[in-house]
Formats: sequence, C-alpha cells, structure tokens
Amino acid sequence: MGIPFSPGLIICAVGVYISYTLYGLFQEVIFATNWGSEANPAHFHYTLTMLTLQTAFNSLMALVCMVVLPESQESRNSLFSSTSTLLAYALASAAYIGAMIASNASLAHIDYPTQVLGKSCKPLALVIVALVTCRGVPRHKVASVSLITAGIVAFNLERVKAGSTAAPNADLTLGRMLIVASLAFDGISGLVQDGMVRRLQPTPYQMMAYNNGFSVLYLLIGVLLTGEGPASISFLTTHTAIWQPLAGFALCSAIGQIFIYHTVRSYGSLATSIVTTTRKFFTIIVSVMWFGHSLSTSQWTAVAVVFAGLMLHVYLGHAAKASAAKHPPKKDD
Repeated sequence: MGIPFSPGLIICAVGVYISYTLYGLFQEVIFATNWGSEANPAHFHYTLTMLTLQTAFNSLMALVCMVVLPESQESRNSLFSSTSTLLAYALASAAYIGAMIASNASLAHIDYPTQVLGKSCKPLALVIVALVTCRGVPRHKVASVSLITAGIVAFNLERVKAGSTAAPNADLTLGRMLIVASLAFDGISGLVQDGMVRRLQPTPYQMMAYNNGFSVLYLLIGVLLTGEGPASISFLTTHTAIWQPLAGFALCSAIGQIFIYHTVRSYGSLATSIVTTTRKFFTIIVSVMWFGHSLSTSQWTAVAVVFAGLMLHVYLGHAAKASAAKHPPKKDD
C-alpha cells in the first residue's frame, strides 16, 4: 500500500522543512564563524562533541514530552520490559550513527555536492533493502520512488558538475564506497524502525528518546576514543558566544526530530526518507526563487520529474487503498 497522503503528513513535512532549514543555518554559523580574534582565530571543528550535545538534547526533549503529555506510566516503562526491545533500539541507533559517520567521512574524499547527490538516493535505498530482505514492495511504490530519486539526482547533477572541488589526493573510490555504506546503514535503520513500529507500536517520543539515548552512548565512546573531549570543553568554556547558535542548533534539531518521528510512527520510514530528502531539494528551489538565481532547462525538467513522482505516489497510493477497501481479503472459514 502507498504512503497515506493526509494533512498530517503535510504538517510533518512543513515542520521538517522549516526546522532543518534553520538547523542548517545555525550549523553554518557554528562552523564558519571565527570565535577568536583576527590575530588569534578560533574555529569550532569538534563534530562528535556537537552531535553528542545534539542527541542528548533530543533525548531530553523527548523525555520531557513523555512526562508532560498525557501518556500512562505503563506506556513509558513498557520499552524496558524485554531485552529484544532494547536491542532493536540499539541496532537502529547504531545504523543511524553509522550512516552519519560514513556520510561525514566521505567529505574527505569527495566534495559536498557529490555527497548530496549520493544521499539523494536514500528513498531508493530503503526500497532496495526491503526487496533484499524479501519484504513486499508494491510496484507503484517502486516506480514513484524511482522517479523522485531520478529527478533529485538529475537536478543535483549539474550542481555537482559546476561545483566539483574534490580535495587534493582524494580517494574518489573510497568516498563513493562510504556513500554506499551510508545508504546501506540508512536502509537498515529504516527496516529496523518499521519493524519496531509494527511490533511495539511505540509513541514518537519513545522512539525519539531511546534512539537518541543510545546515540549519545555511541558518540561519547567516539569522543573518548578520539580524545576530542578536553579540547572541545576548553573551546566551549573559552568562547562562550558559541552557546547561542549551539542552543538554536539543538532546539531546531529537537523540533525537527519530533516531526520526523511522528512521520516514522504514522507513515513509515519510506515516507520519512522522501520528506527529508525532498527537504534539501525544496530548500534549493526556495533559494533560487528568493535570490533570483536561474535554473537550466534540464534542472526544470528534473523539478517536473520529482513532482510527477510525488503525484504518482499519491494517486496510485489512493487507488491501491480504495481497491483494498472495496475488495478486502477473504477470511478462511
């Protein structure tokens, strides 16, 4: 069955678009600003520390929502009732962190436009993982996701050609392999999350709290192993002005994740990947319109392909749902 198209999904998508557009702006401020002086420049480059703070705030925000919003104590405690449940969250978090690390590591070997191009294939990666694991994927879903992916890839392809600035001595093959690994981790994460939703029926805040909680543990191990901790603490205590954009960065991340986990819980990992992937695409479109940049004919064609894929998914998804309602499966006597 296709992804349900509803006002709720639109609200989640808009929430993700706005939250993560602001998230990206704060992130750029954090990394691009000279927090020192002209004579003694100081730039923040402690990625693991920043991600640790981000995931810790995400988990804390989710726990607050679980306490404040009407939710029974039994529901809050149910996730600790079995080892298999905790292992499922640990695996989903490990795959999420693996995808993020592989994606960031690829930038040492390929440029950012190429990375964005590769990550545009995330929805298709989820479909491929589902097929490999023998899960049923309707043909209309494969067709629409393929169209959306092809459109986004085609749109970004010219940006890659125009802005390709690979680092000196870069290993392009390794960079591409890291992107493939990141997509594989994305597929595993989506597969595990869909399984958790079917078996456990967790609330969005439970998923957000425990996925981010395990992510904090993994990232803290990374901070300790790399020795990043003391240096990052020294930077943050010396250059206190950075805390303002860091707070905005963490808040936008938490709000964005609330919308993301509502999408995962209500519409599945494929719908979520389409929302998060097209978010980058629509951000580019808005930027083009806002600043008066021009698009080539092939890029406008790619825009049309993406919208065609989205409309195809909505139309055929509704058709499949209507057909299933009209002809429900017969029960054996």
